[in-house]
Amino acid sequence: MWLQFMTKCVWQPQHENSVNENFEKRARKRIKDTHFVARKGGSRPLWLHEDVWSQLLAKWNTEEWKQRSEQAKEKADGEDVSHATIFEETHKKKKKKKKKDGTREACVEPRSSEMKGITEEWRNSNKLSPILSRRPKI
Repeated sequence: MWLQFMTKCVWQPQHENSVNENFEKRARKRIKDTHFVARKGGSRPLWLHEDVWSQLLAKWNTEEWKQRSEQAKEKADGEDVSHATIFEETHKKKKKKKKKDGTREACVEPRSSEMKGITEEWRNSNKLSPILSRRPKI
């Protein structure tokens, strides 16, 4: 597929690696999605050979695959994460080790620490609606 893609599209040579990485990432996602739809629907995609389909069905029916699938579903459900934790992970410098209390060293830029203070003050002083107070799941 990559070779066909290369014959239809053009890019500068310095972008070759990033274009290839992006192509492979999107191809993996599309194949994964089509396998999911085919597995749920129980019908073989036309582009997939029958012998490969039989192998996939056999794999999907193993106990090991079913257990891994259940574990992935549980993990996808996620856990509640506070806004402070999300802020900590996205606005502070990444270092190899966190402090003993689990926080990161310093904000990426001064605006981040100012905004964190403003947000916490607002959140503490206002009663949030149920929609705004829901915590995101990761």
